[in-house]
Amino acid sequence: AGYTAHTWLWLADRLAVSETVQIVAYDLRGHGQSSRREDYSLEAMVEDAWVVVRECCADRLLVIGHSLGAAIATHLCAAIETSRLVALLLLDLVESVALRSLEGMPSLLARRPPSFANEGELMAWAMGEGMARNEEIARLST
Repeated sequence: AGYTAHTWLWLADRLAVSETVQIVAYDLRGHGQSSRREDYSLEAMVEDAWVVVRECCADRLLVIGHSLGAAIATHLCAAIETSRLVALLLLDLVESVALRSLEGMPSLLARRPPSFANEGELMAWAMGEGMARNEEIARLST
C-alpha cells in the first residue's frame, strides 16, 4: 500500500465491513511490523507477495495496490492465472517514481527508530521526516 498508505486506510475500512470478501493485507519488507531486509528490489517484493497469495488467498483474487504496492501488484498479476484474477485495482501508481523510491528505502529505514515510546513520539517523527503534513494523516498512518 505504499509507504504511508493513506488511500488504502479508507478503502480497507470500507471493504472490512463486507461479508463477501476476505481481506489479506501485509506489510512490505521494511514497512510496518515486518523485519528489515537487505534486498528491497521489486523482484524481492513481488516474491513476497507471491508467498502471501500462496499461503493466504482464495482461488479468486481481487488485487489492490497503492503507490509502490500498485507497482508490485502489477507485476504479481502479470503472472497470476487469468481465471483466478477477478480484478486489479491500482491507486496512485506512477511506477517509475515508485520504483525509484526503492533506491532510497535502505536509507529511509535506517533513519526510522526501531520503536517509539508512544503514539505522540511516532507522530512527531512522521511529521519531522515529511511522511505526513498534518497530525490527522500522521495518526492514520501509524
